[in-house]
Amino acid sequence: MPTAPSFPLGRSMMIVTIVIAAMLALELLLVPNMFGKPDGATKAVLLMVAVVWVTGMISLLPVSKAGAKGPLGVVKAFFIGMGVRVIAAVLMLAYAIKGLLLPEGPLAVALMMTYLPVLFVETRLLIGYLKHVPTPPTGGPTNGKKIETDAKPQSADDDTNARCSEALA
Repeated sequence: MPTAPSFPLGRSMMIVTIVIAAMLALELLLVPNMFGKPDGATKAVLLMVAVVWVTGMISLLPVSKAGAKGPLGVVKAFFIGMGVRVIAAVLMLAYAIKGLLLPEGPLAVALMMTYLPVLFVETRLLIGYLKHVPTPPTGGPTNGKKIETDAKPQSADDDTNARCSEALA
């Protein structure tokens, strides 16, 4: 069976960085104004965008290394990275509110305005990778062996069915 291509780590990091840079520019224009330009709104945007970028870059590393375990390993690493990133982002959000005393509204909006588009782009990158993974040879789990097709179904009054019914009762 042909081996799976390696996950395009450099390309993925570049695309995610471009998306985050675009979101940063948009958020710096919109988010502080949405809340009447409170003190710390720009810091809130910068912090949340930085958190999403750093955790995004870190979470892509295991995805690229998981290629040796096949496409399922890549998908598992993607979901684990996504979960860790969300936990890190929420913890940083709580710290920014309680510890840094930054305004909640701009923090939350900036986090979501960055996280969700990045998640969408990363998902598209994962789908693109999986489309290039070779499929197993036809024949599926039977490995080309003929499957018995003329077997007769068991009747409803079969002893096995009766024992199962008794066990469930």
